[in-house]
Parts: sequence; structure tokens; C-alpha cells
Amino acid sequence: MSKSRVVIVTRTFWPLVGAAETAAARLAVGLVEAGWPVTVLTARWQKQWPSSIRFHDALVERLTPRPDGRWAEWRYQHAVGRWLRRRAATLGVVYVFDLRQEASTALYAVGRKVPVVLRVQAISRPTDCSPALVILHRLLTRHRAGAAALVCGCETTRQEIAAAGFPDHRIHVIPDGVATLSQRTTKTRADA
Repeated sequence: MSKSRVVIVTRTFWPLVGAAETAAARLAVGLVEAGWPVTVLTARWQKQWPSSIRFHDALVERLTPRPDGRWAEWRYQHAVGRWLRRRAATLGVVYVFDLRQEASTALYAVGRKVPVVLRVQAISRPTDCSPALVILHRLLTRHRAGAAALVCGCETTRQEIAAAGFPDHRIHVIPDGVATLSQRTTKTRADA
């Protein structure tokens, strides 16, 4: 039985480096190593970057235009939605990093056909008016079915998301960990 494709939607990805980019890269590599076909859908931030590359056997599709202004943002979101709709029949899950416009775009494009998992990177302030919670409220009211699951990095964030109205049984705490290095031995040094 062949596994369905996992699409990771993230606004920024390699060669850009940061916490979200590293987490998305680790997730993509881990899924590929587990035998899942993975596509990372991201923005093409530089014109000289190729529109499609392989990153550790994960396909990376870079869409234009980059979302750096209102009109460009709208066109980028339209490109993300169109890409997802065209391939919906071949997708197993859409995993969206952060609760920006990509979350709403993915839910509109394939939310009833393909499970959409939303990743909350961080809630900036522990108040009901934090930007991530405001966006989550909007997503919950605009999309009746909502996301199949919401993933966050800590119990505090899980509690805030549950208090915002997201069903508790669909919230999963998966901490952003740091991959541990294997113990150094004479053999590992020789292999390196």
C-alpha cells in the first residue's frame, strides 16, 4: 500500500534559517525517513532560487510571488490555494506551520477533502487577545469543520487554545525538541 503525500505549508523554508524553518525541515526529513512522500510548499523569496528542489528527498515547491506586500500576499495565498486544490485527490494531510493566512487558505482550499493540521509556533502573550488566539477564533468561526488537529509545543499553549474554543481532543502537545547527537566513539569518528 502506498502512503499518501504529506504537504507541509510554511511561509519560509531553507535556505532561510530560524526556529520555524528548522522545525519544518526536521519534520520533513523525519517523515521522509519514515517512508512518507513529502512536499514542502513555501514562498520563493529570491528570484534566483529554483521553483522546485529536493531537500533530503522531500520535494520543495516554491511559489511566487513572495508575500511581502498586500497585493503580493493575496497573490501568494491564491497560488497556495490553487496548488492545494489541484492536488487534493493525492494528498493525505496538509500540515500548516503557524496561524497566518496559510492556515485559512488551506482550510478553504481542501479542509473538507483533506485533513488539515495547524501548528501553533507560539502564543506571544498569555492573554485572550494574543494575535494567535484572535486568529484561531477567526478560523474556528469561519470554518465549521475546522482543522483536523492543532499541534502546539507546550501544555500552557494547549490550555489557551482549549480556552479559545478548539476541541480539547484535537489539540496535541508535541514539543520542539533538539535532535540529540549520537555518542562519540572511535568508530563514529572513523565513519565521519
